[in-house]
Amino acid sequence: MMNHDVEGQGSAVNGEPTTAGAELGGDAEALLLVLHRADEPIGARVARRLLEEAGRELSEASVSRVLAKLDAAGMTESVGRKGRVLTDVGRRFTTSSLLSRHRHEQFTRALDLRSVQEVLDWLRARRALETEIARLAAERAHQTEIDALEAALADHERQLDRGADPTPAGMHFHQLIIGAAKSPLFEALTGSLYTPALAPVERALDVITGGRGTIGHSPAEHAVILAAIKDHDPDAASEAMHSHLDRLIKEVEEFSVSSMASMLPNLLTVLAGA
Repeated sequence: MMNHDVEGQGSAVNGEPTTAGAELGGDAEALLLVLHRADEPIGARVARRLLEEAGRELSEASVSRVLAKLDAAGMTESVGRKGRVLTDVGRRFTTSSLLSRHRHEQFTRALDLRSVQEVLDWLRARRALETEIARLAAERAHQTEIDALEAALADHERQLDRGADPTPAGMHFHQLIIGAAKSPLFEALTGSLYTPALAPVERALDVITGGRGTIGHSPAEHAVILAAIKDHDPDAASEAMHSHLDRLIKEVEEFSVSSMASMLPNLLTVLAGA
């Protein structure tokens, strides 16, 4: 049986792409996405134009060569003189691998926060999710989780008293509440809002509130949230979380109209390298 490769990658075996097919190269992956979005067969000329519209420039000859390699890999097939379409193998691969990767890249770009407005959008997204998460945590938290929240709060207060970086302890408190909610759905939704890449944004919030003399408000607000969770009072926990994040949003809104707002991108760059 002949084995065809796409730029060194494996061919389809028993109707499925080999595991090596997960990395076809940028041109081939972009072309698969173009074919996936098409309602009819596409030839090299149309494919070249659609790729150009998507920001990738290839000659018509180069598109033809990539299509031939995708044919050999069993991911595309010719429909007479009309052009190419995805095979079942190509469609499954594109859906499972490339579109998932594309969504991940979109998330990554969306969470590369550089402006005050983007930070405000991030905080508003957190407020919408975490008010409901706090409610669930009050309903579902076990004593071991409450003990962990108390330890995280004490650590947050201790870091502030020492003049140390309070950001990790503050983030940890929120992440423990997410865990206490015991909701895979909410955990997945908030996962993108608490990536390590966003640590500089959290630190920037501490810089903003520190400059306003309110950085010490967060542990006190966390204590109110924790008390509601300990009392298993969902309404109080939700209200306390909403008030906490609402205060941060208002402070950033006020910062956005100050003379310091233009410094935020540089501040984030500095904090990212810290």
